[in-house]
Amino acid sequence: MKAVLLAMIGLMACGDNDHPSDTPATCLPNCPAVRTYDAVSYDLHAAFDWDTQRLTAVEDVTLDLAMSGPIVELDAAVAVDKVYAGDQPLAFVVDETNQKLDVDLTPLSGATAAFSIAYTAAPSTSLLPTRSRDDDPVTSRVVFTDSEPDRGLHWLVSKLDPSDRALWSVDLAVDPDEDVIANGKRMSDAMVGGKRVVGYALDKPIPAYLMAFAAGQLEHAERTTGRVPLAVWYRRGLAVDPDKTFDAVAVAMTTFEATLQPYPWDSYTVVLLPYGGGMENATITFDNETSGQGPIGFTLVAHELAHHWFGDWVTMHGFDDVWFKEGMATLLESEADHARRDRESKGRLWGLDKTFSPDDAIVDDSLHGIAKYTSGPYDRAGWMISQIRSKIGEPAFWAGLRGFLTAHAFDSATGEQFLRSFGLDEPTVQQLLAMLPQKTPPHVALTVMPIGLGNAVKFVLTDPGKQLIVPLSVTTIDAAGTPETTTFPADQTSVFLTVQQGGYIAPDEQDVMPSFVTDLGIDRPTFNQLRALFVPAPTAAPAVLAAYASRSAAQQERGLALPIALPAQLGGYIATLDSDTARQTAAIIACSTAVGDPTWTTAVATVLETPPRQVFDTRFAGCGPQPSLAAEVGPALATATPASLARLEYLVSFDFGTATLATIAPVVKTAPSLRLRETAMYRLIDQAEGFAYPAIPSGQLAQWGTFFEGLFAPTNSDDRFRTVADVVVALGDVGALPVLAATLHAAALQPTTQVYGVCDAFAIVGQDASSSTWAAFKTAAMPFDTLAPAAAAAIANPTVCNQKPHRLAPTTKPR
Repeated sequence: MKAVLLAMIGLMACGDNDHPSDTPATCLPNCPAVRTYDAVSYDLHAAFDWDTQRLTAVEDVTLDLAMSGPIVELDAAVAVDKVYAGDQPLAFVVDETNQKLDVDLTPLSGATAAFSIAYTAAPSTSLLPTRSRDDDPVTSRVVFTDSEPDRGLHWLVSKLDPSDRALWSVDLAVDPDEDVIANGKRMSDAMVGGKRVVGYALDKPIPAYLMAFAAGQLEHAERTTGRVPLAVWYRRGLAVDPDKTFDAVAVAMTTFEATLQPYPWDSYTVVLLPYGGGMENATITFDNETSGQGPIGFTLVAHELAHHWFGDWVTMHGFDDVWFKEGMATLLESEADHARRDRESKGRLWGLDKTFSPDDAIVDDSLHGIAKYTSGPYDRAGWMISQIRSKIGEPAFWAGLRGFLTAHAFDSATGEQFLRSFGLDEPTVQQLLAMLPQKTPPHVALTVMPIGLGNAVKFVLTDPGKQLIVPLSVTTIDAAGTPETTTFPADQTSVFLTVQQGGYIAPDEQDVMPSFVTDLGIDRPTFNQLRALFVPAPTAAPAVLAAYASRSAAQQERGLALPIALPAQLGGYIATLDSDTARQTAAIIACSTAVGDPTWTTAVATVLETPPRQVFDTRFAGCGPQPSLAAEVGPALATATPASLARLEYLVSFDFGTATLATIAPVVKTAPSLRLRETAMYRLIDQAEGFAYPAIPSGQLAQWGTFFEGLFAPTNSDDRFRTVADVVVALGDVGALPVLAATLHAAALQPTTQVYGVCDAFAIVGQDASSSTWAAFKTAAMPFDTLAPAAAAAIANPTVCNQKPHRLAPTTKPR
């Protein structure tokens, strides 16, 4: 809908009598507005009112009109009160349907126009006020922004064109005990009228989607000993060890500076916030706060830091070009992990990390806004870039990236410009451009056949979309440890290989290709036949084992067997592996081996006490009960510190037999972080739902039911409610029905989630609407008029539960 709004000038504190109220004559709304101007700067002055849940703002906007007419169009989905320039009111039009603000700047003379917009903004997907959810032990509040790609219009009036960079500053008024973090450098911090007003400015232009702030009950730590000052900000009271995040940033930054160019901004800050994923707002990355607790989320840390070269320093020209920045960040997040996953730097290209959906293209013109952010521009684009890297070699690849960064510094680039930065021949460039909208990936068919004292393996490759610019290679290592690598010739779609007894096979040792199962279509049973040949047999010659330990870290990560025969060899074997991921898998395999062979117990106990990685891993369920680790949980919980949370998270991975609930339930209830509480909760849920862990002893089902019933009480999120509701269904817990019914009213649940809860209750009663148990649930769920109409209808007619929706999936993909 369109409406002409007459602007009133002045700051928010000014009254109607402070300035004239007449507005110049205008052709609006009957004349077109243009977007050919250049944005020069956006300067925001604002405060968020926690009682009214509104951001009240005055934004000073400066535009260069040298190539533009005076009637301009901006992107806005806020409640505009007035637009003015000094004492001059300006006419404007708000188009709520198309989320535009047209302003008539005719009264202003000169090529540069400076004016102000007064408005209010409500919470949205890009303006997020949050306190705590469920049973989070941290109750401090924070409001923050999350704008990529085109959602910033819900809190900031701007031109949402990623190629139009502008200067940005912000000052926010908060309570005296609160603080503010925003892009750039802190310019002011003063008490004004009982409020603390904190101002920031960035001296380098950035696209509007990168402009950001967080304000509230925040604390921070700093590390200023390096060339780039670092900081970590987080909600007051959050259990974090900032040094772990600092160390992760330092590792990634060292890698990127050595291969690309020095970090191009003046400072770097990680802001830990209660939301999913991460966002690379220039100079200030907003990361999920769980990534800074316990085991640090290194992949997320590295991904968002990488964007400060690809995405912030050089911006996507249009939203269809998002793939080059996300593909590069996906590649670089793995590249930064050499110290843990490729200790000898043998040159792996991280294809194994790239998992994408065959329904996701790198560029999909049918998708818009945030919907474009599928696995296509992330993993699929990262795989394409890895192929380029393999094709042209390391020196040319990194030189091409450095040249690209230099050529487009403080500017934007298209995907085609990115591809042409590597000096590829024109046919290859055209092949790559043709790949961008492709969905159907290459396909590998596989046959494994025993022959004589070995196995014959046949690979059949089809690539109708011509998405391979480098050939698939497969290496066989014979019984003497000698390797032979075979590549698919350009004119041949199949190869036959022989894997000798005592040798092994290593597809794609360079690690260029994505998952053979998820992405290249080999069915799981057949792939498992091949995977059995990935690791030398324990009887293999020493030269074969030496080859396995020295040739490819990616191959080690694929292995699911131990090439050793004796427990005494375990520690030495794990130490030879170049990847912590492979070491962890080897420890888990050994652990499972010990369950059936007590001679391994001592060797395995040593590994479990000091594991390669202290992270939660359900695969440890196969280790059987671990009394010594169970005994460690209680004391560790009682003395928990931010630095020790990773150890506790690791401990709750295990099965503790009949003591499992008694051991882990206190962690769910009293751990000092929501992350650890939920990790422990999901560990118990896995067992209740029959995943990974042994069945709950029948005599303990009632205890488990009572425990999960208690988790309804603090629930105020859809995901927590749905999860706990599913568990009581898995337990068949009729006793949960009254508390489930009460929680439908008490929690701030979406209507679809209320329906989900009703349907779970119906499942618990065996889908018998005539039963007395269902009648009792209906009574407990009263009054129906305080439920969503859809939920009340489901109670009246539970046959709708045949279309019960799936459990909500958390949003964790970094951007």
